[in-house]
Amino acid sequence: MTYENHHLSYEQLDTTSSQLARILIAEGIGTEDTVAIALPRSPEAILAIWATTKTGAAFLPIDPNYPKDRITHMLSDSRAALGLTTTQHATTLPGPLPWLAIDTPDIQTRCTTMDSKPITDPDRLRPLHTTNTAYLLYTSGSTGTPKGVVVTHQGLANLAAEQRERFTTTPDSRTLAVASPSFDASVFELLLAAGASATMVIAPPTVFGGDELTQLLHRNHVTHAVITPAALATIDPTHLHTLHTVLSAGEACTPDLL
Repeated sequence: MTYENHHLSYEQLDTTSSQLARILIAEGIGTEDTVAIALPRSPEAILAIWATTKTGAAFLPIDPNYPKDRITHMLSDSRAALGLTTTQHATTLPGPLPWLAIDTPDIQTRCTTMDSKPITDPDRLRPLHTTNTAYLLYTSGSTGTPKGVVVTHQGLANLAAEQRERFTTTPDSRTLAVASPSFDASVFELLLAAGASATMVIAPPTVFGGDELTQLLHRNHVTHAVITPAALATIDPTHLHTLHTVLSAGEACTPDLL
C-alpha cells in the first residue's frame, strides 16, 4: 500500500494485522461477531479490515463523519461487539460500544507482544467457513432507515480470480483506492489489489476528483482505477500514460464520457 509518503508491504500488513487480530481474539472476537470500523479511507482502515477478517468476524465499515444517529442505528442493528478507530475519532463515536483506538501507545505496545505468525482455526475462538459473514454494508437510507446487507466469504475468491483475468492485474499493477469505505466499491478495490498482490494507491479522504485526483493518478503511476462517471468527468487524461484500465460504476456513464 502507498498513502501519501507512507508505504506498507504485504509482509508488514500480514504481520501487523496478525498481531492486532490476536488482540481482538483476546477481547472475545470471533466468527459471526461484528466489528465496526470507524475510519476514513487510510492504511489504518485496511489494517483493521485485515485483522478483523483474520479473527473470523465480519467487519462493518462506518464513515466516522456520519451523523451520530445514523452510526448509533448501524451499531445497534448490526449488534456490533467491538469498534476499531483512531484517537482522532474515538471521542466523537457513540457508546456504549467499546472502541479500541488502534493508534494509541497501549494498543501498539500490546501488538508488539503478540505473535505475528498467521492466524489459523486453532487460534480462533470458533472455526471459519466460507458460509460465514465476511462483512456488512448499510444502504444510504435515502428512502428510509438504512438497511444492512450481509455478504459471506463465499464467492469472494472467485471475484478476485475474475478480476485478475478480466483486468489483467499483476504484482506490477498499481490500483486506485478512492471509494468510501462504507460503499461496496471499496471491497472491490481491495480485492483488485490484494488478489493480484498489486500496489494499492490510497487516495486521501479529501481527494474525490479534479486536479487533485489527476495529479495523484499521475504521480503514483496508477494502472487500474474504479471511478464514478461524475469524478471521471473532472479528470484530465492528457498525461495519464500508465492508466490503461478504467472502470466506471455507481451511476449512468454517458457515451460522450467514454
